[in-house]
This record gives sequence, structure tokens and C-alpha cells, in this order.
Amino acid sequence: MINRLDVAAPGFAAGTEGQDTGEPLPKGSRSTVTEQRRDVGIPAADLDDGDLERELTHAHEKRHDIFVDGTADQLANHSNRTHELEAEYLRRFAHRVKDAREKAQRY
Repeated sequence: MINRLDVAAPGFAAGTEGQDTGEPLPKGSRSTVTEQRRDVGIPAADLDDGDLERELTHAHEKRHDIFVDGTADQLANHSNRTHELEAEYLRRFAHRVKDAREKAQRY
């Protein structure tokens, strides 16, 4: 049984003022989106289990609304945050996710 997976969270290179330059960090980098962009919430790794589950559920619930009615920037921010939350969820709770090892390889 898989209990935990080592999943690197997504990240983007920061510009001169800590802003996202749009350039991805090297694959497998441990720098997270939230290290570069603190305006997206508490880093997923710092959330307790209940808060992580709540935030991920909320992100999935809001996805359609943001896709349909949000701006391109809002969608990009939401995608990055959701990706970060999902990666952390897989790291902690791989045993709860079907095909967790395969899914984790996409992160």
C-alpha cells in the first residue's frame, strides 16, 4: 500500500519584485508557487490535514465558475493553487487516491 508519495509542487521563476515571470522552474524543483506568489494562500504543505481537504474540495467546486466567468489571470492562479493542493494531497494521502503513483508522475 502506498501511504505517501514524494511530489514536487509546481513553481514559476520570480522576477525582480517576486512576480511570476511565466518561466517554469526546472522539473522536480522544490520551490513552490507560494514561495514565489504569497498572494494565493497558505502554502499547502503548511495546512493541517483538515484544512488541506477543505481547500482542495473548495478549489474543485469553484473550478467551473472560474473557468466560465473568471479572467485568464484568475484561471491561471486557480490552476496553480489547485495543482499545489493536489500535489500535497497526493503526497499525504496517496492511499486514498486511485492510481496515485501515475497521477503523481504528472506533478
